[in-house]
Amino acid sequence: MDSRNPFSWNFYAASGDVLVGDVWLCSGQSNMMLPVEKAKDFAREQTAANWPALRAFHSQWIICSPETVGGFSATAYFFGREIHQRTGQPVGLINRSAGGTAIELWTSRSAQQAVPELKPILEKQ
Repeated sequence: MDSRNPFSWNFYAASGDVLVGDVWLCSGQSNMMLPVEKAKDFAREQTAANWPALRAFHSQWIICSPETVGGFSATAYFFGREIHQRTGQPVGLINRSAGGTAIELWTSRSAQQAVPELKPILEKQ
């Protein structure tokens, strides 16, 4: 099977335009939430966003196109596009970001302890 081309797959219901490739969970704080439409050079990015094998999940899989790219997470989009360009494989992006959350929720305790500047803060906890 050539994973770069869509195929139909029957399981519970027939579904067309199915790709097999990499799926990345993209998570983080508000910087991960920033959409492509708010990123630098959006007009240029929008014009070039013809990437049918790059998709984002928003209640359903959205194919990357000039019409849809504005709603993609900018960080996830640029990451996914780079992965797709390097590998030629389809890339799916699932963005589960939460703006305004504390960094401690996203970083392990051991990683925080490895940063000397965080020592005073961690000692208070």
